Amino acid sequence: MNRVYKVLPIGILSAIAIVGIAYLSLSVDPMGGMSVHLFPHSDKVAHCLMYVGATIAFLLDYATYKLPHHTKLNVELAFTAAAMLLGLIMEIMQLTMHMGRSYDNLDIAANCLGALLGLALMRWKGFSVYRHTMLHSRHHRHKHHHGHNAE
Repeated sequence: MNRVYKVLPIGILSAIAIVGIAYLSLSVDPMGGMSVHLFPHSDKVAHCLMYVGATIAFLLDYATYKLPHHTKLNVELAFTAAAMLLGLIMEIMQLTMHMGRSYDNLDIAANCLGALLGLALMRWKGFSVYRHTMLHSRHHRHKHHHGHNAE
């Protein structure tokens, strides 16, 4: 994963998350006629998970930008707020576009909860695991590169 992520431009994960959410939120039939209702309000779980993913994508891009330095809580909160704002904008667009999608306050709540959970997951383990993985592989690659020069 870290090798793939290192070749991607910073911001690409965030862009993919935004495009994916926009498609799923605004297209008339994003699931292609396939309707999945596992339990009542299962769509709220899907909303929550989408915004967990979006927030993690935003924060991973930010962490990559900051390497080798640590991230700052105020910036992490700003990215989390941006994910929440994205969720609000998607719901407002559903309301104003009149394309068969409907505005729902519970969707906004699920989006915000997902963003907060994404932040919590990153602060709990995500940032430390990511930093360790990225810095360890960078250090290993650096040592390996110099080892071949010495021969």
